[in-house]
Amino acid sequence: MMDSRRRGAPCPIFALIVLTLATCWPAGAQSWTRFRNVTGWAGTYSVRASAKGSADYLGLKFTWDIGHSGEGTVRLTRWDPELQGWVGTIDGKAAVDETYTEFNPGTGCTGVTTNKGGGSIATDSEGKPRQFYFYLNDDGTFNLFPADSSIDGIGKVTICGNPFMTLPAYYTWGPAGRMFQEKLPATGLALQGTKLVKGFFPGPVLGSTIPPFDYEVTWNLQPLGAEDVELTFEPLNYHDWIPEGSRSERQWGNSIQIRAELQKKGGGTPKARVTKFLFNLESSTVPGVAMNFPVKDASRRPDLGFGQDLNPDLSVSNQGLHAEGPGDGLVGMATAGAYDWGAWGQVRVSAVLDDGRTVTGTYEGESSARLPRRASDSKIADAWKEQTGFSGADDVDEDDRPTGDGHAGDGLTLYEEYRGFYENGKHLRTRPDQKDLFILDQIGARAKPAIALFAQLTGLTVHHRLKDDELLVHPESHVINKNHESAPHVVDQHGVVVMETAETPHPQAWSKTYTDIGTPKTVDLVVIPPKLPESRGKGPIDYLHKAIAHELMHAVNVWHHGESDYKQSWRLKLAPGAEVPTLYERYSGAFLQLLDESGQDAGGPMAAQLHSAFSDPNVWPQKDLNNYYEDLKSETGFSFLAYPLVGEKGGQHSGNDDCLMRYEYAVLAESISQPDTFYVIPEQRRGRQLCDSPVGTGNNDATRTPQSRHGDAAPNRGGCRNMICVNDAHDHPAR
Repeated sequence: MMDSRRRGAPCPIFALIVLTLATCWPAGAQSWTRFRNVTGWAGTYSVRASAKGSADYLGLKFTWDIGHSGEGTVRLTRWDPELQGWVGTIDGKAAVDETYTEFNPGTGCTGVTTNKGGGSIATDSEGKPRQFYFYLNDDGTFNLFPADSSIDGIGKVTICGNPFMTLPAYYTWGPAGRMFQEKLPATGLALQGTKLVKGFFPGPVLGSTIPPFDYEVTWNLQPLGAEDVELTFEPLNYHDWIPEGSRSERQWGNSIQIRAELQKKGGGTPKARVTKFLFNLESSTVPGVAMNFPVKDASRRPDLGFGQDLNPDLSVSNQGLHAEGPGDGLVGMATAGAYDWGAWGQVRVSAVLDDGRTVTGTYEGESSARLPRRASDSKIADAWKEQTGFSGADDVDEDDRPTGDGHAGDGLTLYEEYRGFYENGKHLRTRPDQKDLFILDQIGARAKPAIALFAQLTGLTVHHRLKDDELLVHPESHVINKNHESAPHVVDQHGVVVMETAETPHPQAWSKTYTDIGTPKTVDLVVIPPKLPESRGKGPIDYLHKAIAHELMHAVNVWHHGESDYKQSWRLKLAPGAEVPTLYERYSGAFLQLLDESGQDAGGPMAAQLHSAFSDPNVWPQKDLNNYYEDLKSETGFSFLAYPLVGEKGGQHSGNDDCLMRYEYAVLAESISQPDTFYVIPEQRRGRQLCDSPVGTGNNDATRTPQSRHGDAAPNRGGCRNMICVNDAHDHPAR
């Protein structure tokens, strides 16, 4: 057999004389002679390719999501002079995962084709050992490939959601052999590298443009017969190390050393020496250094890196992801710094030997070590889980204290609570069993007792010492876990901003987007007017602190006890046949009877006192007196600008009268038994508790004498402690 690759210059005449009846080596053969003179080869071979995209063609919409991979150990022990190369076997695994969709806008129907295959590549389709080839070419290049790259699989087709076809099939997981060609190294015998090799797009051909589909091929072959050595490495203090960042994305917080050592296979000092240790990191690049810092313009630099200041004797490159140096010939050291409190990645180590070989390091039998020590499906340090007792998947959010409305979680995943936050310039990792709320307090000392009261009543863990560079203020997004990107994340969880502004006449929870109360995302700002008094009324009524705490409750889904209270418009008016005016209500058109809560007349003396004041000739000129008397006889009466608030049954003043969410402004309560009769209410205090039930208590108790002032809370109101929800993943209906 004569391979077309062996066609070269004609054999010289003198060679025919010297090598009579002998085969003549092709031109350029001496460039690979040294690769022929070994007993065999062993090493690794892997391929990987993926493609994802979409296209419109012939009125249809197509998408594809393709992944191919294969890896294995190679052993080549037979030289084949006809093939001019080495032949052996490969043992490993491969996988094919392809999904294609075809959507017809006209019918609204989607067809889906999935091709999935995987398993061992040790044998071919006939059950024989799969052959692997290493060809040497006359031009100083080589080919490296398995005899075929097929794997068993199953193809499935569904149309409009209905199964249509399922068939067994063979799928290709790697490039065609002759597509791979690489130059032989100028020195040494070790063969290793990575390159892109053109493949054939396995999806549908849509017109004249065929999407690219290139394989990343990685190989590492070492000659057999050389001293059998191994490279091991170990992250020092690996068991206990948890990454710690700093406030700067360019300054490491803590670090971990990686120690590599060359030894004979199984132990002992080898004759070979390392000329260069190669340390390589794969690192997360989550924005910032913590979930809320920096709150603006967070970069996506690697979160782990071999800082040059940590490795003065090594050459550092690729943003700190690569470091290399000679070590002492047997032992090499590199130090990786953590630039993020939630950094994750993995480290690999290899070494170039003085005989030209490159050996790949292992840690406990694996070619890489995860940093920090963690499960393969987690980005959280095992040490943190062990120290705190917390566990679960990275994206779980199962905080259960306080119970509140029954929704678990606080909008922060386990990973986000582990990575942590900055509060008042200091880093903290939060507890995944305790619901957290973050508050940017721009009022300061006057608001601290209010926030403390809010935290006490809700049972939430409240972080209220945030600085302006740790949470943004409306109109910018006040998301506390905004630095997530590729990190496990469920919802943009919002913090709450408390501030003074002259734009509001009274304390309130502001929202430009939401009309109803809900979780923190529904409240842009909790605001109070400047110089709001700390007390109001005759006694030292704690007004400021309760008012702020009350508005904060609206940011965690706690509603008023009701909404239906109303104001009256009082007038003085002469009843038919009367000589002294009576209190008259403009809106209802009724003469009012006011009683104190002992049943005594309170309206008559009040009307008499007002009449005495407005009819005093020593105070008012005659013209005003004439107008006054005319108004008393008019249809609407004399207005003296009094608009008292009436607390209705089931209104804002109803329910448990020691609850913070019950209002205390009403001066009147409707009589249950007598029409147009109202009880005058003495000065009230706002409660200091959160109620557990809508049932009226205290002055609202149904058994109270002379009557319950305002009754039970409105339907679906009251029971405020059972409304609390801080998790922005949940929307709540209006109550």
